[in-house]
Amino acid sequence: MYYGSILLKRKENISGNITIEIPSSKSISNRLLIIKYLSNSDLEIENLSTSEDTVMLQDFLQASANKTNNAFNCRNAGTTLRFLLAFLSLKKGQWIIDADSRMLDRPLQPLIEILQQLGADIQMSDKKNIFPITIVGKELSAIKTPIYIDENLTSQIVSALLLISPCIKGELKLVLPNRQSSMPYIDMTINLVNSFGGNIKKDVKSLICSKSQYKFNAFNVEQDYSSAAFIYLYVFVGKLKNIFINRLQTSVLQGDFACVEMFWQLGVETVFNTNGAVLNSNETMFNTKTAYSFDLIATPDLFCPLAVACFLSGKSAILKNLASLRVKESDRLKNMITELNKIDNRCYQDGDDLIIKQQSRDFDMEQLKTKTFVFETYNDHRIAMSLSAIALICRGVEIKNPSCVAKSFPSFWQQVSKLLYVEMTAINQNAF
Repeated sequence: MYYGSILLKRKENISGNITIEIPSSKSISNRLLIIKYLSNSDLEIENLSTSEDTVMLQDFLQASANKTNNAFNCRNAGTTLRFLLAFLSLKKGQWIIDADSRMLDRPLQPLIEILQQLGADIQMSDKKNIFPITIVGKELSAIKTPIYIDENLTSQIVSALLLISPCIKGELKLVLPNRQSSMPYIDMTINLVNSFGGNIKKDVKSLICSKSQYKFNAFNVEQDYSSAAFIYLYVFVGKLKNIFINRLQTSVLQGDFACVEMFWQLGVETVFNTNGAVLNSNETMFNTKTAYSFDLIATPDLFCPLAVACFLSGKSAILKNLASLRVKESDRLKNMITELNKIDNRCYQDGDDLIIKQQSRDFDMEQLKTKTFVFETYNDHRIAMSLSAIALICRGVEIKNPSCVAKSFPSFWQQVSKLLYVEMTAINQNAF
């Protein structure tokens, strides 16, 4: 990885009828990969995500199947690490997992402890620095008592357990907290597991998993709404018309499909057709709102684009239930406040909420056209992509460490070059 920066400048006139290509869903792809390898299937997954996280997971799973490698460094890829940890716990052989230091601040030990209750042979270096982790794969068995999931734990821990549940002897019962964050991702996992032969039943707050047999079938991955949200942000900020997102369709699997309705509240209209979705800014709709309020407990990945949109609206806003953001690729809540306040000091944290104050009369948004901002990204792909949209209304934006977007949207800078002038100042320009 290299760091460097990228300079973005607005185009004075952006013509309509621009087509944007977004990646397929990373979340669906990662779940399908685990299911495929637990099925011992040779079938290909159609339209598999090209994100860095998915490519990494696929490479690791293939290496474990071929026994060409038994040591895997997941860097700062939380989903890859958690899914791989659960998968290797029941795959015969000895395995070693390593990761970046940032992963020490992200929830992982609760998953290890639950797997150990199920009989997994997992050894950590020590309690403070758990990496590298050594695993000896073996058969796992459910315990008789329910396993309670602590509040504010990442949904990826639950999903990792659900994905391997068909291979666990007995009946595994997980009890979720009253307000489980990112619940749509758990629902996505349940839907996919059951679609391929799993047996997971929901009973109020409980998930009851019975041993079964996966049977993998051909599957075409749909386009990614977590990525589409950044294009919605661009349409809102630039007041753009006729921006077409190729192949984007409605979704019952992806919780971040909610971005369509959320950005509708901000004045971005969506019209779906057989080939994709057409986005248009509607200033009349935007002007009907005096303030914004969004509860993001179910959809925390929409936080960054919504925070930028609400901030640039000039109106007051509150984004609620953001506790899980502290343990993402970076502390997103803290870092977004720091970066947005470089423009105008209007953001602050109140518990697990982001408060954005209304723009003061002394601040003139037109003045931004003469200003250039330098934004840190904290090696966080969603922060980088969100802050880049500000270039549509100012003289220029410099984004540090632009290559971090490869984690979820490798072609992001190529796509936004249709909407902005993109000047690569990084050492290795081939990365784009």
